[in-house]
Amino acid sequence: MQWSFPRPFAGRHVRVSVTFSSYRLATVDSILWLMHRLTWARIRKGAGAAWPIGLLVVQLGACSAASPSTSPTTERIFGKVTEVNSSTAIITVNLSEFFTGDAATEAARRDGAIGPTDTVPNGVYIRDLHSAQSLAVVPSATVEVLGYDAEGNPAPLPYDVPRLAAAVTAHQLTGSWSGLYWTDYFWLDTVAGNVVHIEAQYLP
Repeated sequence: MQWSFPRPFAGRHVRVSVTFSSYRLATVDSILWLMHRLTWARIRKGAGAAWPIGLLVVQLGACSAASPSTSPTTERIFGKVTEVNSSTAIITVNLSEFFTGDAATEAARRDGAIGPTDTVPNGVYIRDLHSAQSLAVVPSATVEVLGYDAEGNPAPLPYDVPRLAAAVTAHQLTGSWSGLYWTDYFWLDTVAGNVVHIEAQYLP
């Protein structure tokens, strides 16, 4: 923010030129605050007497109010990962819905997966939406699979896209998950349709 104070005009009229270094500062609130602070201020000329301000004119040069910035919306989808191509950075997933607890039993009964008085085992139900989707994975995407902690319990394990691709391919060829506590089902966080985070879903 820069200030320039020319000599006062006749009638104790001072013109204040304001240049904002960032358009984000040029909001109505900041202008009103500026006027409130300076209306009864006294501008000193060197070490001499003060000049009272009778009329304040704020001149904004090439400055306009900017609309507030908005963060990109993150969307989360769930499904069974069927392919991860690290060379093309494409992940393919069969879209599904994930339910737990009473909602899982209700959804399973509605789908006819269990009887009207039955409950789902382990309190988890996955509804297949019978729709596949292939999405681009950004280079900075983070990956979290499930490994094992020191006590042998499933625990989150940081991973990367190339190793995830290799693990998915190995499982399809050999049925092995290379020592991981594996699940085919993942959550994908996307921004503008591109995957930014991949996270394995624990299934009991």
